[in-house]
Amino acid sequence: MKNNLAVIIPAYKSEFLRKTLESFKNQTCKDFVIYIGDDDSPYDIKSIVEEYENVLDIRYKKFDCNFGGNSLTKQWERCVELSNEKWVWLFSDDDIASPNAIKLFYETVNQNPLSHLFKFHTKMIDGIGQEINLFRDRTNKDYDLISPEHFINNRINNRRFRSYAVEYIMSRELYDKFKFVEFPLAWFSDDASWLRFSVENNGIVVIKEYIYWRFSGQNISSINNDETDLKKIEATTQYITWLIEFKNQHSLNILDEDILYAGIYQVDKYKKNSNDVKFNDFYDRIKLNFSKQNYIKVKVRIMLESIIEILKVRIKKLKYE
Repeated sequence: MKNNLAVIIPAYKSEFLRKTLESFKNQTCKDFVIYIGDDDSPYDIKSIVEEYENVLDIRYKKFDCNFGGNSLTKQWERCVELSNEKWVWLFSDDDIASPNAIKLFYETVNQNPLSHLFKFHTKMIDGIGQEINLFRDRTNKDYDLISPEHFINNRINNRRFRSYAVEYIMSRELYDKFKFVEFPLAWFSDDASWLRFSVENNGIVVIKEYIYWRFSGQNISSINNDETDLKKIEATTQYITWLIEFKNQHSLNILDEDILYAGIYQVDKYKKNSNDVKFNDFYDRIKLNFSKQNYIKVKVRIMLESIIEILKVRIKKLKYE
């Protein structure tokens, strides 16, 4: 067994960790090593890990200070540094890998020997592991190769194209060259990182197998309060500024209007709980040469899309009444 794949689990929560490790215990291909980076968690991560030491090649490290509370990307990076395998898979402490995930990864690598970046399909599950059926989900309709422009245009235009860190496996060579892009809460850090990696790799190769991402109410995506929303707004501003600069550097086919749309959509979503945040702070900092008419056009687009989505949901409900 070569153990070419490092499965990196930056751990803090314990509630679903057994289910995560159980999914790796059930892998049909055992060519991997699991690295658990305990982010100075108050929960007993170590005892759970010890239950699997005889059935998994697993390495545990408890850090003596918490990084994730201030910089989640720095926690990811110090966990990756525990490993030295050829391939890096940043996993999580609550998601699930399907039994053939690693087997299909190696098969896809063999079919695409020059690629350094791979992506699984995903399904969403709830806190008890039940699949969440998503209306008009477009995530798993992608092909063999996703171009950088296709990836980012789907993401910023809110086209129901999900993307989570847990889906991606990258070569250590690619990771070492760039590391992760850092924003507060790591909000949009994954999108920015995958875009940067995909430009270097000339796309993302799709693995036709599923990872189950858990929407449990404990994810950053699930948490909404004044402090978190302010950080998400700040992260959005930094991300949009970064994206404008990056797309200009690499001559990517991304419309400035779509970038503005992505920023306004996110800021409007979170500023409702933060009355001291003015949109002008965002608008001034991103440095896009847009007139007031452009801003109004994007706002109308967001409003119309919201109305259309509400109508579609109501029509769908009427069909089943």
